Amino acid sequence: MRLRPEIRPQVEALANLMMWANNQCNSLARQDSMYGHCEKALHDIITLEFGVAIDNRIRCSHNYWNFGGNESYIVDVEVAIEKAIEEVERKANMIKSIKNLIDNSD
Repeated sequence: MRLRPEIRPQVEALANLMMWANNQCNSLARQDSMYGHCEKALHDIITLEFGVAIDNRIRCSHNYWNFGGNESYIVDVEVAIEKAIEEVERKANMIKSIKNLIDNSD
C-alpha cells in the first residue's frame, strides 16, 4: 500500500529530515530531538492514514525505519507500512481461523 499522493511530499520531507538527524548522531551537533519530533509527526500521519494497529506494529518491529536500506527514504517508510499491514492482516486472519474452529467445534 502506497501513501496517497497528497501526503507523500510531507512524509518524504519528514523521512529526509530524520535521515539527516540520524546521520548527525556521531557529530558534535547531535540532533536527537529533531529526529524525535519528526518521528512523532510521522507516526501521527501513519495513525491517521492507516490506523493505530498499523502504527503499533511498526513501533514493535525491530528496525522499522531502515533508512537508506532501499536507497530511498520514502520507500523505506512505505515498506515499513506495507510490512505492518501484512502482519496485522495475518494476525487478524489467524484469529478468525481460531474463532471459526471454536464455533464449529460445537
